[in-house]
Amino acid sequence: MFPDKNYVLGSGELYFAAFAPGTRVPAEGQAYFGNSTEFNLSVESDTLDHFDTDHGVRTKDDSVLLEKNMSGAMVVDHISPANVAKWLTGFAAVATQAAATASTLNVAEVKLGTRYQLGVSPSNPSGVRGVTNVTAVKEDTPTDVNLVLGTDYKVDAETGGFVLLKTAANIEDGDEMTITFDVSAVSFNRITTGNGATLEGELFYKSFNAKGQQLDYYFPYVQLAPDGDYALKGDDWQQLGFTVQVLQRDNDTAVAYANGRPGMGV
Repeated sequence: MFPDKNYVLGSGELYFAAFAPGTRVPAEGQAYFGNSTEFNLSVESDTLDHFDTDHGVRTKDDSVLLEKNMSGAMVVDHISPANVAKWLTGFAAVATQAAATASTLNVAEVKLGTRYQLGVSPSNPSGVRGVTNVTAVKEDTPTDVNLVLGTDYKVDAETGGFVLLKTAANIEDGDEMTITFDVSAVSFNRITTGNGATLEGELFYKSFNAKGQQLDYYFPYVQLAPDGDYALKGDDWQQLGFTVQVLQRDNDTAVAYANGRPGMGV
């Protein structure tokens, strides 16, 4: 039997399945968001009131509900490529990079103390990652001058970054420089932003209440939109916030379903 005093301390898991493009049908099964720290629902109602004005003081004698709007908010701290892609309303994929040797970057006028990204191209504006065998020369006449690793520059091989040191001994501001490097065959996660402002799909909340009976919530049609700050640097755990618009999928489907567990009385 359902208890007379059902005091609830709420907790649970969130699952989401994005709709296939141009439909309101999930493209695949519901994916677990990972740990979520908040999930809230709110309802706003708009009514049309009627007042009896025949006897002095206006007295409300009727009210009709015109509009009911359900929305919510959620915060997750599982910072996965899939969740970041949702927050950026973009796409997560695994980028595959082909190996290459003797790639070059020419800098016509260098600036000491600055970073240069290797492997930038129109098709790959963020450059390559995983570089090896990085060397650099100052273009000079009659003989080029070899730059010295640790004295003139340093290399961040993982990100494909080349940094000219402020204290470089063999090159000055305004000199011309050529960097030569090899590119490793590697794969890595890549997230790119999209053009959409929201993400549409179905949302399921499975309760794991620390106290109280369990109620699981299913929302056949929601729109997720990023909300709030994503603190890339700070003194607390990173979090991703979303607003949730709860909509009606079609005339035959309720806006929301709250289901108890089998065997739980009413």
